[in-house]
Amino acid sequence: MKSYRINIPEKTVTRDNVILLDKSELSSTGVIISHRERFAVDLENAHYCKVDTFSGCLAGTMRVPEADLDAFMKFGFILKEDVLYIISKSDALYDTVDEIASDEESFCSLSQFLLHLFERLISDDSRNLVLTEEELNDFEESVLDNDSQNTDEHILILRKRLSQLHSYYEQLIDVGETMQMNYSRDMSEGEVHGWRLFTKRAERLHDHVESLREHILQIRELYQSSIAKKQNYIINLLTVITAMFLPLTLIAGWYGMNFKVMPELAWKYGYLIVFVVSVLIVVVEIIIFRKKKIL
Repeated sequence: MKSYRINIPEKTVTRDNVILLDKSELSSTGVIISHRERFAVDLENAHYCKVDTFSGCLAGTMRVPEADLDAFMKFGFILKEDVLYIISKSDALYDTVDEIASDEESFCSLSQFLLHLFERLISDDSRNLVLTEEELNDFEESVLDNDSQNTDEHILILRKRLSQLHSYYEQLIDVGETMQMNYSRDMSEGEVHGWRLFTKRAERLHDHVESLREHILQIRELYQSSIAKKQNYIINLLTVITAMFLPLTLIAGWYGMNFKVMPELAWKYGYLIVFVVSVLIVVVEIIIFRKKKIL
């Protein structure tokens, strides 16, 4: 457990009012909230970001995707009038809280402390989305150049990543709007404005992800079009080859009928003439197909 004493303007702070602890330590603090069992279940699962308004406090859970999106940082919080509890085992979260607490001029209340924590969670997201956009552009070029390998798998990974971010930012928007609507009476105008800016920033990130999702759909359509083009080329090539050898098949079938009276079979130049005629037929067909731009 770690605790901090945050000096709040116009209030005399006599004890630590920001407390970091894990789930096992929560019961020993003596903090009481209504629907405690429900909050404990939400904290145990933490499948999404949410904020609930209880009697005398706000309680919420957060599920923050890590950089590679294969892992999540989960934590909960309880915001009462004079104390903010943050429930987590994440060392990264503890370091972030340390940084915020070391800069006392960056906030003026516990709700604003929580706001600064949320802002830190998405501080690098714009840059990460730009990097993802560059990755999509490179991927699109590789699809156009037919240089990409495991394209289906790559598209699936990118879609999964963007879907997770899309859902995450939607949840952050809900959190920001909940803070504005249900806790604004206890916040100053500046704090409400700060939560409004946080919500708008989450909306911009959400819109950016939405455009990237549309981009990956376009890349998938481009990849499917490229596959269809290759298949059409192969089918066209096989059709041309079949058409080229049909006359030769006719000749082979004609002289394979084994009739007794076929003068060409006894002629000493018969084989040579059939060979020359077959070659001429193939050459003429190639010339015709090239003029028709079939080959």
